Amino acid sequence: MERIVSKELETVDYYDQQNQVVEAMLKGQKPRQIAKDLNIRMIDVEKHQREWSELAKNNVHIQSRAREALSATDQHYDLIIKRLWDTVETADYNDDLKVKASTLKMIADIEQKRIEMLQKSGLLDNQQLAEQILETERKQELLIKILKEIANNHPEVARYLRKELSKVTGQAEGTVVSVVV
Repeated sequence: MERIVSKELETVDYYDQQNQVVEAMLKGQKPRQIAKDLNIRMIDVEKHQREWSELAKNNVHIQSRAREALSATDQHYDLIIKRLWDTVETADYNDDLKVKASTLKMIADIEQKRIEMLQKSGLLDNQQLAEQILETERKQELLIKILKEIANNHPEVARYLRKELSKVTGQAEGTVVSVVV
């Protein structure tokens, strides 16, 4: 009898620990930090995460909630991007080129994060992913072209724009110099 109670307590402790690991994981903590915070081995954290992931894959309720959360996040991205485009228009109207440039960069970054989220969730199949990536690359090229034009036409923000563009393109951005003879 004592052995049965002991075994049941071990099972309760195991699932309690798994719940703590999953809760921390869902809050965005990394496995190493979870292991440190809960004072458990890294291998145990990974085991709990794998088991929970398998459970989640086979649970209709969890899948439904995950789809709802992804949909809500995707809608949130839409709202953020719409508001950022409003900011671009306002900055354009006010001739605030620094705000316009940084906002355009933000839009490109958010679009990339959205694609990563959808890809990781498995909602984008290979064809959709390829189309999304091509569209994002097209938009990014367009945004970079706009920013380069602004830099060339407005020397007062050119240094700032070149620095920001270098972050996006991974290349040193040059300055176009016009020489009048």
